[in-house]
Amino acid sequence: AELQNAGIDMGEPIGNISNNTYTGIYWQEYEKGFIVGNDDNGYWESMGLVRSAWQKSGFEGGPLGFPTGGIVVNEKTGFTYQNYSKGALVGADDTGYWISSGKSREVWRNSGFENGKLGYPISDLAEDPATGLHQQNYQYGAIEGSDELGYWIKNEQIDNRWLELGGPSGTLGNIKSGINTNARPGIYWVDFENGYIVGKDSTGY
Repeated sequence: AELQNAGIDMGEPIGNISNNTYTGIYWQEYEKGFIVGNDDNGYWESMGLVRSAWQKSGFEGGPLGFPTGGIVVNEKTGFTYQNYSKGALVGADDTGYWISSGKSREVWRNSGFENGKLGYPISDLAEDPATGLHQQNYQYGAIEGSDELGYWIKNEQIDNRWLELGGPSGTLGNIKSGINTNARPGIYWVDFENGYIVGKDSTGY
């Protein structure tokens, strides 16, 4: 199999070709990492801290699946990513690498990925014990929600007001929507089981 990213120097092979018959993935170890893939999706480098993060996630048996592209580095910012069959690993060597997948990734994509208002992830998606929702933190904000309710860019002030009112078990009950906005007056609102939180940053919610 031929490495698809011809610009990567993997060094000499130091192991035999192995495969997982269940997933159909082949790999071979080289001096600087591994080449991983199959004929359908190509063969890609797997190396360094990106590979360590993929290994931690469970390799192709985990939530990411198998590589579908090479490791891409923005030389100016250090932002690095590698695409997989079910998502991507994103980050940098000095900040770590995080899983970006599913509906939360769609929201991040729609916001402009790392060039948008959120920047790039600084955590995996994890449950917020205060709200029971899942949250992924970014350089300049967060995305929260659930597969049932959807995901949206978090508004800290709305969350704080909701928690003041008792959160999921309080006056408003559970959240039912992402953040809605009327751009002209600058008003934002979120729909809950028993009502709404409405306002804007300058006057409160």
